[in-house]
Amino acid sequence: MKIIVKNNQGIWDIAIQYYGAAEGVRQLIMDNPDKVNFNNNIAPGTEIIIDATKVITKSVIDYYTTNKRVPASAYYDASLGYGIGDFNNDFNNDFNN
Repeated sequence: MKIIVKNNQGIWDIAIQYYGAAEGVRQLIMDNPDKVNFNNNIAPGTEIIIDATKVITKSVIDYYTTNKRVPASAYYDASLGYGIGDFNNDFNNDFNN
């Protein structure tokens, strides 16, 4: 299935929402190597593939679906291409705010 990344969603948020566990990050990267990486940097509106056959914890997915919740704990700044705390290679910006 394909999804559209929402505002302030990072790879960890998407893994929790659609795979039910942070371990889903690996699957996201494997299925979307040109769009997803460990930098947690995905622009809102990006279309990515979710492999629904690789669910890890269905009860977590059910919680988000039933309660109409969307985890969005990342911060994306379009002018920078990343946000504070995204743990990319620019460590000066990761902890200075």
